[in-house]
Amino acid sequence: MITIRIKRRKSAAAPIYEEVFYYNGDETVTVADFLTNINKEISLRECETGRTTTPIDWECGCLEGKCGACAMVINGVPRLACRAFLKDTAKKGHICLEPLSKFPLIRDLKVDRQIIFETLRKHKLWTENAVVNDDTETRHLIYQAGQCLECGCCLEVCPNYKGPSLQAGRENAFPGPLFAAETYRADRTGGDTFHRSELKVLYKDLFYNTCDNSLACRDVCPAGLPLDEMQARLNSKKRT
Repeated sequence: MITIRIKRRKSAAAPIYEEVFYYNGDETVTVADFLTNINKEISLRECETGRTTTPIDWECGCLEGKCGACAMVINGVPRLACRAFLKDTAKKGHICLEPLSKFPLIRDLKVDRQIIFETLRKHKLWTENAVVNDDTETRHLIYQAGQCLECGCCLEVCPNYKGPSLQAGRENAFPGPLFAAETYRADRTGGDTFHRSELKVLYKDLFYNTCDNSLACRDVCPAGLPLDEMQARLNSKKRT
């Protein structure tokens, strides 16, 4: 049997409370499968008290590890619920689920990650009329940079990223590790020379001068992006 403890809140302003659920089924299913199944119950009951409770609010999309929507903190580590198998995740028969802490809470395990997309729009981190501006040896890095899920796991563990509430109004606030991946992709595939020059300045001001290179982001990235290698190449180019 696995005991699954979920930290819940009805809103960002509401107090935190915990509910416990017991699982006695197939342990090869994922946390996402578990949440999906218990929310199907007509009368969902919290196991420690036996009280009827409401369905767990959480976010999901593809359930294939390709969209990043189901990111949450699982046993203290930010992960995708659809990739966290119960048999591998449980510690001594226990699993704790919490929402990502560096994003505004909507309810329960669901957060608002809009700040990620606002940052990409603000700094124009997209590519039009893509042209690969690098040699074939580094094209695999360009491809990998494009696989960023924008899930927020890297921001959750980054010691330099403080979250939108603490960074609001700060023009040069650290944008987080995914900024390096998106900048690398845009810089290496963009055909607009002026935009690439702007990105070089932005990278220096917002990332190079602020990141302390803990590389916790690399270790939790669900897509396995080599963020350290991308960062090293951007740093080298910054000095040229």
